[in-house]
Amino acid sequence: MESPNPGLRLRPGMYGNVRLQLESKVVLLLPSEAIVDTGEEQYVFVALGGGHFEPRKVRLGERAGEMTQVLSGVDEGETVVTGANFLLDSESRLRATIEGGSGEATAASDTNQVIDKQKYPDKYQQYRACEVQHRGMGTMEQDCKNAIPKPWK
Repeated sequence: MESPNPGLRLRPGMYGNVRLQLESKVVLLLPSEAIVDTGEEQYVFVALGGGHFEPRKVRLGERAGEMTQVLSGVDEGETVVTGANFLLDSESRLRATIEGGSGEATAASDTNQVIDKQKYPDKYQQYRACEVQHRGMGTMEQDCKNAIPKPWK
């Protein structure tokens, strides 16, 4: 930013107040603490009522202070969890593991190609648990899978 300095009254190291006039726009904002970031994707928990919540993938825009712009994934008027959402995240990952790995990790799972489910059901469950619990955490998922004793097929 440049500013005229007639008479060289402004000198290096001096402080001043600046007022910027920017174009305003209407956007959907959420508290940043409502967003669960797995490292690969971001999502929020939407309250469905009756104590039920739905994890919803969101696409984010700009951040301003402690608020984040939501471009898609949640609509105005929907209620999202803004505190202790890590508890819901942990519970949903645990439930997916117990139910045999249903959930988001299913689409990218290679479990059926790697482990014979009929022959090694315990190892199959362990492998799926690694996918669900460590998805998006870098090498942790692969390290978890590699810790399962072989043979798998």
